[in-house]
Amino acid sequence: MAYVLVCMSRFSNIKKGRRFLYIFGIAIMAVELLGIVSRMHFFKLHPGWLELAVHPGFSVFYFCLWLIFFGILLIRLVNGLIKEPFVTTSVIMGAGAGYLLLGLLGGVLLNTLYDIQPLAFTNISPDIDPSAMLTLAAFGFLTSLGSNIVNQQVLLGQVGALSITLVGQLYVAIVIAMVLGRFHHRRSN
Repeated sequence: MAYVLVCMSRFSNIKKGRRFLYIFGIAIMAVELLGIVSRMHFFKLHPGWLELAVHPGFSVFYFCLWLIFFGILLIRLVNGLIKEPFVTTSVIMGAGAGYLLLGLLGGVLLNTLYDIQPLAFTNISPDIDPSAMLTLAAFGFLTSLGSNIVNQQVLLGQVGALSITLVGQLYVAIVIAMVLGRFHHRRSN
């Protein structure tokens, strides 16, 4: 999160709304820290506010925060790409950054679904952090390679996986069309 905020301040050509994104990003980091502290196993006594962070409703709130933040970042990124008159290295890197943001958001989605219904996922190794495995699976679904982590008998996991795949394919189709359209327009002039 801190890396995204630093890169946004250094490389973004859109100045409007930066302060809001900084404040929103810091709030998400605070919520993330609360979630991490609440999941630590060495706490014997959980105060009430730490138990709230383990509740599935907190996961939905957490996902909504990430969805809004990544949504705003993606809109800013696509607006920046649209304003570029030519296909440059920055345009290609920006398109790739948007794709990676979608993968991270897919990881947050699968982690939220795991908090709500853990039985929606199988083959999760007890030795590896489930959030890392779910984020990796999200990138697999984004690229339409897939993953064997979704339980085929539970609809919630299948819907999450399908949503990630559809968004990834639409993003690729739209951005590739935009980049190729600019490239052909530039070559014809």
